[in-house]
Amino acid sequence: MNMMKRSHFLLNTLNCIARTAYVEGAPITEEAVYNLSELIRCALAEKDQIQTIRGELAAVRNYLKLQKIRLKDHFDFQIVVPDSAEDCRIPNMTLLPIVESVVMQGLTNDRKCLCILICAKEMGKNLEIFIEDNVSYSKENQGYGEDDRYIIDKKLKLYFGNEYGVRTERKELGKGSITVVSVPWRDQDG
Repeated sequence: MNMMKRSHFLLNTLNCIARTAYVEGAPITEEAVYNLSELIRCALAEKDQIQTIRGELAAVRNYLKLQKIRLKDHFDFQIVVPDSAEDCRIPNMTLLPIVESVVMQGLTNDRKCLCILICAKEMGKNLEIFIEDNVSYSKENQGYGEDDRYIIDKKLKLYFGNEYGVRTERKELGKGSITVVSVPWRDQDG
């Protein structure tokens, strides 16, 4: 209960800062603080909580918007997920650590512009979520973020079964990668 009060206080304080930025005519700062507030709200949720793809993508979108504010023209992202997929379920904080490791890796290489595309499609009884990047992976940095992916893979297998999980497909060396997250397809009634 004490933790809830402190997190509520923190989020309210961030919202006050955002409103101050609005009043002062600083829309970029206002947006950044609101995105951070929503990101913290998601991070404070139970790690083992199951949520909708819609909710998970909201956290990812807030994180990517913060990076766009920071990196400006050196960063671009697109999220293309059909409405029918947004009610599928996924454990909290599944996609965000993967996306964050792509951004961190992208910041360490010489790309002029880091680009991330997140899309999803129904594949039989699965929903496949694709996180594609243009990071110049080299032989030295190919393992970056692998610990996160391994943990998330194990978590998805534990929740949904061994046919679900995470796999990463490297494109030609130096051309980026595609990480695929597989979860059960469930419609609104499922």
